[in-house]
Amino acid sequence: LHPSLVQSSQKLEYCVLRLKYAVTIMFAKHGPDVLNHQLELLRLSSAVIEIYAMTAVLGRASRACCTDILNADSEIYLAQKYCFDAHKRVKQLIIDIVSEQDVTADFSHFKIAEDIFKHKGYFLEHPMNRNI
Repeated sequence: LHPSLVQSSQKLEYCVLRLKYAVTIMFAKHGPDVLNHQLELLRLSSAVIEIYAMTAVLGRASRACCTDILNADSEIYLAQKYCFDAHKRVKQLIIDIVSEQDVTADFSHFKIAEDIFKHKGYFLEHPMNRNI
């Protein structure tokens, strides 16, 4: 990895370690029942996708800089910016996964899903319908 990307690579390392922590917490909290916690798994998969993208971006920028490609400095800046933003997103996703409190809007998702299931599909009426 190119030396100018050290700070971004440290953000990537932090994200990977937090992902490991989140997986450990999820399995400790739910055990084999983890498959029934789809919203937490969705957050986990989103974090994995962000981490994968960070890895790809850093690899591309490092190669561009090491092979002296035109506009390699722009690649470095874009990689640093992407890693900074992705780090914040992963951090929030992991906080949502490991938090004991209901800091997310999961209850709303469950309520909407329940209504869809009960009505066997789309259940809202058009807002212009008369309510007489």
